[in-house]
Amino acid sequence: MQIKFSVTAALIIMCLLTTSIAVAYEPAKQTVFLKFPNGVIPWHIANRSMTNQGYEVIMYPQGQDRSNRAEAITTKIIPYSAIPGISAQRLVRNESNDIRTYCKNVTTQVINQSSKSATYYTIGRECSGAEDQSLFSKAFNGEDAVYSVGYTTIRGKVHPNEFKIISNVIKNARLVANPNYSR
Repeated sequence: MQIKFSVTAALIIMCLLTTSIAVAYEPAKQTVFLKFPNGVIPWHIANRSMTNQGYEVIMYPQGQDRSNRAEAITTKIIPYSAIPGISAQRLVRNESNDIRTYCKNVTTQVINQSSKSATYYTIGRECSGAEDQSLFSKAFNGEDAVYSVGYTTIRGKVHPNEFKIISNVIKNARLVANPNYSR
């Protein structure tokens, strides 16, 4: 059974992602907006973590968790002050290069790149200690930080139509003002 996932719910989830950043950093000025089409199984926030480099939230679709996942959406907020010289382009390149550390065969395709954002698609094959994977990611050069959202799948465990739908959600992601930010 599929549960309808409204656009409003998507906005609320993404706003929550930036709300907790206030613990170590000022609230983020912006947030990533994802518009899920009706009929998509809902995603839930499974993990929030903060490091000296920023804030990360991992979401899984209903029925999946860290131990039995086939796909995940990860969002990151990296303040410019945390990593000097960070940019959307550098972040997605670094994420693609990270896959190279444990996968022998990696291909990366630039989908779109501009001064404001970068969108990449990476496939990792022959991975040590992990199954082959795909990463479709988009990052933005925001006002106060680099914001990113990535969709990771274990290859062969996600139906191609599901991959296409969620990849399009990531591709069409937008950076918007955070309604929880006040200055």
